[in-house]
Amino acid sequence: MTPQPHIEGAGLDEAFVSEPSSLFELLQRAITWDTRMRARLTASFGAPYNYSGITYPPVPMPPELEALARRIEDVVQHRITNSLINFYPEGSSSMGFHSDAYAHLQPGTTVSIVSLGGPRTLRFRRKEAKEHVVDVPLRSGSLLVMQQRVQDEWMHALPPEPEAPQRMSLTFRHIL
Repeated sequence: MTPQPHIEGAGLDEAFVSEPSSLFELLQRAITWDTRMRARLTASFGAPYNYSGITYPPVPMPPELEALARRIEDVVQHRITNSLINFYPEGSSSMGFHSDAYAHLQPGTTVSIVSLGGPRTLRFRRKEAKEHVVDVPLRSGSLLVMQQRVQDEWMHALPPEPEAPQRMSLTFRHIL
């Protein structure tokens, strides 16, 4: 895990998933996608992670996600109880600046992101100094781990990249 310069509390493993295209294709086919978000499709597994006014039911993780969650647990040293997947079917699909809420997460745990599909840039902006922006390129198969302090000090966004191919962001959390 390589620490991300200028973002204390974040680390990146650029080759965490050995066959990311196979996992991308499997998830794309096997998941029933929720269409309630305007800019992307979503799916939640494990303990419900409810956000942006959307409530998800508890759904067991498919075996492939469960295995990935166990591998991430080895890295982050805490339990993973939820995987929320955001599917960006085209490059214009995006997510605005936000910080992940910690109210329903186990204190001191991380938010981890596995990227699948086309490469995209995750843009970070300091909360106290909005002009301080850091771009983190995420390629398929990468794992980005963010400690709680990243959410406390930064906001992050996935800006539109019109020419970018499809992408999935698999997020992993320890929901209380």
